[in-house]
Amino acid sequence: MKKRILGELGDLYDVDSAAHHGAFGGLRQLLLDVGFVVEKKRATEGTLRVYPVKNKQYPLLNPFFSNYCGSESDSMQNRECLVIDVLWKGDFSALERHLQNFQPGLSCTYAADARDEAGYHRAGHFLIPLSFAGQKAPYRMDFEPLREPLAAIYQHLRRW
Repeated sequence: MKKRILGELGDLYDVDSAAHHGAFGGLRQLLLDVGFVVEKKRATEGTLRVYPVKNKQYPLLNPFFSNYCGSESDSMQNRECLVIDVLWKGDFSALERHLQNFQPGLSCTYAADARDEAGYHRAGHFLIPLSFAGQKAPYRMDFEPLREPLAAIYQHLRRW
C-alpha cells in the first residue's frame, strides 16, 4: 500500500522519496521535543539514530514507517505504524528484562524479537499506529498522536 503525503512527492514508505524524508523531519522534531537525542538523518541511511539519554549511548533506537504491522499484537493488526527497533551492543540481558516490563496501551506496544543483525543485538521493537488527516490522498501526517506513546517510551528507557 502506498501513502502519498500532502506537500511531498512520492510514497511515505519509499525510503528514497521526498515524502519519507519530510516525514522523518517531522518525527525528528517530535522526538527532540519529547527529550530524545536524535542524530540528523544521514543521506546513506533509511532511518534516524535516536538515543534516550546521550548521543552514542545505548540503547540505540531506529524508527521507521511501516505500511503493515502484521499480527504481532491484536491492537496493531493491519495498521500503518511507526516501528522503533531497539538495538544494543554488548550484554543486553538487563535491558531485555526492562523492556519486557513496558506497559502496553492502545497507542503503543512492545514486541520482543531478539536477534543479532549488522553488528548489533536487536532486542525487539515498539509499535505505534500512525494517524493521517484527510479522506483521500494526499494525506496530512498527524504527528501529535505519537507524542504520548513516544513520551512513555522515553520515560521507560530513562528509568533503565
